[in-house]
Amino acid sequence: MSDGAMALPAKENALFKQVVRCYETKTYKKGLKTADAILKKFPNHGETLSMKGLILGNMEGEGKREEAHECVKLGLKNDVGSHVCWHVYGLLHRIDRNYKEAIKCYRQALKIDEGNTQILRDLSYMQMQTREMDEFIATRNEILKLRPGNRVNWMSIVVAQHYAGDHLKALETMKRYEETVAETVAAAQGEDPKTAKFELSETYMFKAKMLEDAGRVEDALASLQTNAGKIVDRAGWMAQVGTLHLRLAESKTTTKDVVSGEDVSPAAHRSKAASVFRRLVDRMPDNHEWHALLVKSLDLESDATGLKRLYAELAEKHPGAEFCARAPLDFLHGADFEDALRAYITKPLRKGVPSLFREIAGLYSDEGKTSSMGKVFTETATSLREKKAFPGSSDTETKPDATLAHALTLLAYHHDKTNDREAALGIIDEAIALDVQPPILELRLAKASFLKRSGDYSGAVAEAQVARNGDLADRYLNGACVKRLLQNGLYEEAEKTAALFARDGDQASNLYDMQCAWFENEAGWCHLRAGRRGRALKYFAAVIEHYEQMEEDQFDFHNYCMRKMTLRSYVEMLKAEDALYDKPRFREATRGLITTYVSVHDDPPADAAAAEEALLAALSKEERQKARKKQKAAKERAEKEAAERAAAAEAAAKEGKKPPAKSEKPPDPDPLGEKLLATKTPLEDALKALALLEKHASHRAETHDLAFSVYVRQNKLPLALRALKRGVAADSGDFATRRNVVFLASKTSDADPSDRLAALVVKGVSEIMESAGAGSLNAYVELMLEQARSPSDVACAAEACAAARGADDAENKKRLLAVVGAVSLDGVSAKQCASALARVRAVDAASGEALRVKCASAFPRGEAFKA
Repeated sequence: MSDGAMALPAKENALFKQVVRCYETKTYKKGLKTADAILKKFPNHGETLSMKGLILGNMEGEGKREEAHECVKLGLKNDVGSHVCWHVYGLLHRIDRNYKEAIKCYRQALKIDEGNTQILRDLSYMQMQTREMDEFIATRNEILKLRPGNRVNWMSIVVAQHYAGDHLKALETMKRYEETVAETVAAAQGEDPKTAKFELSETYMFKAKMLEDAGRVEDALASLQTNAGKIVDRAGWMAQVGTLHLRLAESKTTTKDVVSGEDVSPAAHRSKAASVFRRLVDRMPDNHEWHALLVKSLDLESDATGLKRLYAELAEKHPGAEFCARAPLDFLHGADFEDALRAYITKPLRKGVPSLFREIAGLYSDEGKTSSMGKVFTETATSLREKKAFPGSSDTETKPDATLAHALTLLAYHHDKTNDREAALGIIDEAIALDVQPPILELRLAKASFLKRSGDYSGAVAEAQVARNGDLADRYLNGACVKRLLQNGLYEEAEKTAALFARDGDQASNLYDMQCAWFENEAGWCHLRAGRRGRALKYFAAVIEHYEQMEEDQFDFHNYCMRKMTLRSYVEMLKAEDALYDKPRFREATRGLITTYVSVHDDPPADAAAAEEALLAALSKEERQKARKKQKAAKERAEKEAAERAAAAEAAAKEGKKPPAKSEKPPDPDPLGEKLLATKTPLEDALKALALLEKHASHRAETHDLAFSVYVRQNKLPLALRALKRGVAADSGDFATRRNVVFLASKTSDADPSDRLAALVVKGVSEIMESAGAGSLNAYVELMLEQARSPSDVACAAEACAAARGADDAENKKRLLAVVGAVSLDGVSAKQCASALARVRAVDAASGEALRVKCASAFPRGEAFKA
C-alpha cells in the first residue's frame, strides 16, 4: 500500500473528519487550514489532497479552480483505489458543470464501493439534471433495494417514470408503494400530523394527474372524489375535478358517480364542470385560466351573445375584478365593442394606470377594433379637453388635467402602434404641456419610447433623463434611462447610472450578481456596435452564465421536493427548466456571443499595445497629446484611489477601528473581456454556446443561421448543409436561410466532382433549391428578389446576389435597385431599417442610397437615415 492510500492515525483521522465537516458547513478557510495540517505530516495522502481540492474548487479567486483540479488529480493518483477520491473528483466536475465527466467519476467510485448510498444519490441527481431518465430510474431502483422503507426512494421512481411519459409504469410503482409501505412510512418517520396530511394530499393529487395523463380520466375523477376529504389544496382539487369533468364531456363518455352510484351523462359532466369553474371564478375572479375553462365548459367559445350575457353577470357580481371588464373586449365588435371599451378605460384613466395600453395592445390584431379604438380614444380626449368630462357624462372630473393627460397618452400610444409616430409625438407633447403637478413622469417615458421608435436615439435619451431626474429613487425610471443610454452608445454614462442601484463596492461585480440580463444584452450590443468586442463578449457571456446558474439551481430541488412531497410543482419546475435555453434573452445573448466570435475570426484583434499605438498614430498631434494626457490622468486616479484606501485602513487600525469592509469576492481577473477576446479558437468557443441552442431551440431558423455562420468558416461543409436543411425545416421562407443556401451553392460551385463529400453537399443544396421551385442557382436568387418585401429581406437578397453574381455586376445592381424601390416599410422598426441599410450599402452604394431615402421618408427623425 502506498503512503497515499494508507489509513491515517487517530489524530489525523479526526482532523480529516473535521475537513469533511468544514466542507459541508461551507467554512472553507478553516477546512483548508485543517487539510494543510494533515498534509504537513502526510503530504501524499490521497483523500486529504482530494478534499483540499474540493474545498479550493468551492472558493472564489483567480487560479483556485486550476489548483483544485491539480490537488484532486494528485490525490487520485496517490490513491486510485479510493471511492472518496473518485467521488470528490465527480463533485469537482459538477462545480465545473461538466456533468458527463461527473457521472463517469461517480460510476468509478461505485465500482469500488458498490452500495454507497450517498454516491448513488449524487449519481441519481446528476442523471436527473442531464435528463438521463432510464439511467436515473435504474440508479434509484438500486437505492430502493438498499432502503425499501424510505418513501423518497419510491416517489423518485414514480416521478421519473411519469416525467418520462411512462404513466402506466408510474402508476404500477405507486400501487406497489401503497401496498407495501405507504401506511407505515409516516409513523416510522415520525412526521408532524399537519405535514403528513399535506403530503398525503399531494400524493392523491399527483396520482390523479398520472391517471389523467395515462388516459384513465374516469379513474382519475373517481380517485379525486373518493379522497376528497383527504385533500387540503381545495382550489387545486376543484380545478382538477372540473378539468376531468370537461374532458369526459368532450369525449362523450357516460360514467358512474363514485359517491351516488348514478350514471353521469356527457351533458351532466359539462354542467358539473361549469359549476366547478363558476365557484373557482367567484373565488379568484382575475384568474385567466379559470375564465377560459368556464367559457369552454359552458360551450360559449363561439357564442358572442352567450359570452356577453355571462360577462355582464360576472361584472355585476365582481365589480372590482379587472378581467371581468377586460374579457368582453375580446369577443365584442362594432358599437358593442366601443361601449365596452369606453367603460373599460374610464377608471384606469382617472387613476392613471400606466399599464392600461399594454392590457389592450393584443386587440390591434383586429383591423376593425383598431379603427374603433382610435375613434373611442379620440372622442375621450376631445371630451376631456373641451368639457372636462368623459363622453356621455355631465360630471366634471375632479382632476381634469391629469385625466386628460392620461387620455392623451393612451391616444398617443394608439398612433404609435399604428405607425403614425409624428402624430404620437404631437399628442404626447400636448399632454406634457398641461404641466400637471406633481409631474406625470410616464409621459416622458412614453415620449422617449416614441422617439426611439422614430430612430431619434439622442432625443429618447434626453426625455428618459428628464423622467429619471423627476424621481431619482425610482429603480424603474433608472432602468428605462439606462436602456436609452445604451441604445445611443453612451455606455460609460449608462454603466454609472445603472450602478446607482447596485450595492457599494465593485460595481461591475454587483451588476453581474443582480443577473440583469436585459441590461447585459443591451450593453453587449452597445459595445459590439462600437467595436469594443472584448466588452461585448464579457456581457454576453455573463447572460449565458446566469442561465447556466439557473439550470444548476435545480440541484437544490431534486432531493428537497421528494422529501417535502411537492411533486406537482417539481414536475412543473422540470418542464420549465427544459425550456430555459429557449428564452428570448438567452437566445439574444447567444446570438451576440456567436456574432462577436465570428467577427473575431474574420478580423482578429491586433496586439493590444500595438493597436493602441496605431490608434494614437492616426490622430493629429493635438488629439494624440490629449489622449496621452487622459491615459496618464486615469492611471494617476487609480493610484490615488488605491493609496486613499490604504491610508483609510491604516488610520482605522491606529484608532482601533475595523478597516473599511473588504468584499470577500475577489476582483474579476478579466473585467474588460480581454482574455475572451484574445482566444485563439473563436469558432470553437462559438460552438460551445451554439450547442445549447441546437439542443433547445432547434425549431427556430435563427439557430441554424448561426450554426451555418460557424460551420462554413470552419469549412465543415456537410455540417453547414445540415444547418441549412434544419433551417429550411424550421422556416422555409426565412430569408437568412435562403441567403445561406446561395452562399453554400456559390462556395461549392467549382467543387471537384471526384470528391464524394463535396458532391453530397452539392446534391443537398440542389435539392433545397428544387424544393423551392428553382432549377438553378440563378433562378433561386431571382426568386428571392421577387419575394423580398421587408428591408431585412432585401438585405439578404442583396447579399445572395453578390455571392452568386458578383458585387460589381451592372445588371445585378440595376435589378437590386428595382427591388429596393418596391420595398415595404409597413410594420418595420427604425432599428430593422438601419441594420438592413448598412448591409445593402455594403453590397451596392446606389441601392443603399435609394433605401436610405425611403427610410428617411418613413422615419424623418431617424439619425441613421440623415444624408
